[in-house]
Amino acid sequence: MKNALRAFGRAFLSALALSLVFGFVSCKTDDDESEIIYEYVLPLEESSDLTGKWNDGYTAYNSYTDYDAAFSADLMESASYGAQNSKVYQRKVSDTSGYLYYQISDTTNFSYSDKDASEYLNKWYGVFYKDLTSSSVSMCDAYPSFETSDPDTYKIADYHCFDSLEAAVKGLTVEAGFFASPVAFSKVTE
Repeated sequence: MKNALRAFGRAFLSALALSLVFGFVSCKTDDDESEIIYEYVLPLEESSDLTGKWNDGYTAYNSYTDYDAAFSADLMESASYGAQNSKVYQRKVSDTSGYLYYQISDTTNFSYSDKDASEYLNKWYGVFYKDLTSSSVSMCDAYPSFETSDPDTYKIADYHCFDSLEAAVKGLTVEAGFFASPVAFSKVTE
């Protein structure tokens, strides 16, 4: 009886170990999208409520006459940074809040810094949004709040930009002291 129980125990453990190995091996398939950086960071979909033109109410600062920002799957426009022709990635925190990330492709509007603007090319940047509806949202660029964050964060972030999307996702967060002042925006209807 002991030998039978021992044999059953070994067979059970072997089967369990094999199922774990096959489970881990079969998680990644050739059909998986290569664009998924993290499971929760995906390309912005054109059907998202975020796509379109947005006006923040400060018309004196609107670079584009009737709007202040615009988002699509392959374009991020803002008064702060101009038009960036880059794939836009989204990380949802909830159905109404999250982050957008994009790569800097044009530094024409980068005049606020004492650094050479070309140092920003191909760096990754982010926008935080919350309270998203089909017609309104609160959002802001990745500026640090020095009252709540370590001043060294500013140096690490290379003026709020990162070398990779992965680094931007890890570094540009509300918890790290960025995105301190979201502003209310309304969607521009055409």
